[in-house]
Amino acid sequence: MKISSGSYRVWDGFSLSMDKDLDLTRGNSYMLRGENGSGKSSFLKQILIPALVLQASSQYLLYFEQQMMRQLYAIRADAALKNYPKALKTEEDCIHYLLDDLAKALAKQTRPVYALIDESAHLEYICRKLQGLSSDLILIFADHHHQPSTGVTEHIDFIPQSPYLSSIYESSV
Repeated sequence: MKISSGSYRVWDGFSLSMDKDLDLTRGNSYMLRGENGSGKSSFLKQILIPALVLQASSQYLLYFEQQMMRQLYAIRADAALKNYPKALKTEEDCIHYLLDDLAKALAKQTRPVYALIDESAHLEYICRKLQGLSSDLILIFADHHHQPSTGVTEHIDFIPQSPYLSSIYESSV
């Protein structure tokens, strides 16, 4: 998956700039680093997810939102439509359901898995489970507090240049 270099307007009055193409390689883990407001979540929502959706038929995409409470109703509705046997009452229940649903999909058809995790309190658990499900995993996460023990192969740094612009740089660990 390649994100082309250039300037991306992610919302009114704020852009992200990349001097070089960003290649997201299967088997790698990418940690998005930067201070609050530097564009990490905006990059996931406004640039990366739309690019991945265009290729939806050739891969699986999991997105664990920073404010996951907003996703819970949609996840519960999906589980109900698929006759999932357990009630999804907590965020943890929903995470378990998504990972279980991915395991079932992978059993039917193997595809690359893009997992996007934005500031989740369950980062370590999600990463550990995903590593066990697929060797064809591309893990991309933002977290201020720690890196998962599964290892990070690349850093993607978000450096504010002004209140209106951040630059994105990729660096190896």
